[in-house]
Amino acid sequence: MLFPLRRSSIIADRKGSILAVALWSLCLLTTFAVYLGSSVREKVWMVGRLDSRDRLRFVASAGVKRAILELRRKDESTVDTLRESWSNNRGAFQGKEVGEGIYSVSHVPSYMDSSFEQIRYGVVDEERKVNINTCKREVLENLLKSTAGMDQLDAESLSAAIVDWRDKDNVLSVALGSAEDQYYRALRNSYEAKDSDFEVPNEIFLVKGMTKDIFAKIKDYITIYSNGKININTASPKVLLALGLFRSVVDKILLFRCGDDSIEATADDYVFVSTKSIVSQLSKYVSLSESEVANLSNLVSAGYLETKSENFTITSTGRLKNRDASMKIICVFQRPSFQADPITGSLDTKGKIKYWQEKAD
Repeated sequence: MLFPLRRSSIIADRKGSILAVALWSLCLLTTFAVYLGSSVREKVWMVGRLDSRDRLRFVASAGVKRAILELRRKDESTVDTLRESWSNNRGAFQGKEVGEGIYSVSHVPSYMDSSFEQIRYGVVDEERKVNINTCKREVLENLLKSTAGMDQLDAESLSAAIVDWRDKDNVLSVALGSAEDQYYRALRNSYEAKDSDFEVPNEIFLVKGMTKDIFAKIKDYITIYSNGKININTASPKVLLALGLFRSVVDKILLFRCGDDSIEATADDYVFVSTKSIVSQLSKYVSLSESEVANLSNLVSAGYLETKSENFTITSTGRLKNRDASMKIICVFQRPSFQADPITGSLDTKGKIKYWQEKAD
């Protein structure tokens, strides 16, 4: 009589075990399915994001290519001015549709009143800026005082430190405030002065005394990509003052450049057509005192000024239609010289990209 009951009990236990195993298996499969689904969703999201990034890069790059096309136009003239198509051209650079997106190539002139930021659709020539690899210490000192509001002593110290970073000797430019190898070796994370040119603008943060606040104030006025001379047709007032021009002379240069409508970067702007004619052209337009003529002539004779540019910063922002995401490409392009290479004999008609940076929002 007990055997059937025992057999029933064993069968019931087996059924319970099978049910438990089935439940555990179902639980594991459910967990795996949830995990797999989450992983798939994440991968789909990542693929979508990468796809979006590629499309944004395509749109922003189209703006860069449009700007390069504008800069590659062969021009036999010896001048570059703010009125030209590469500098101020809404038709070519504002909100242009390409594929699934829209690009704009623009910048805000650094010397505009911050309370009225006028966006200019075009690119920026690097010859309007001070080259920190080639300029004299006094020019840097003047620029630091006018742009960063530094006092005489601090500006002198930082400008000397910048020059001592790039020069090949180990001698301080000024006795106090500057820095050479001895200073940098004593830092917690030690290094030495480079004794060579700056390769990227941000390298200046390695120089004693440079801060984010100072850099933010001077970054639009300095470069490492120019030929070292300043284009008098495009330079800002602060750069012209940093070169040592009188305030009165700078004001008259700007008045000349603005033309009859007194507005910069318009079709009626007057242009300095050559370095040799700068003084005579300005003298015919406005009255210059003897000291003003001497001040401007000395700068021309010293070889600080020119009327043409070779290197340009292109800032292109691409957006996809009906989306908030955007990508900004910053590119420095050296315009083609349209001259034959002395060694190979090949003609330079393409130019050269010196810098490329992508920023996705």
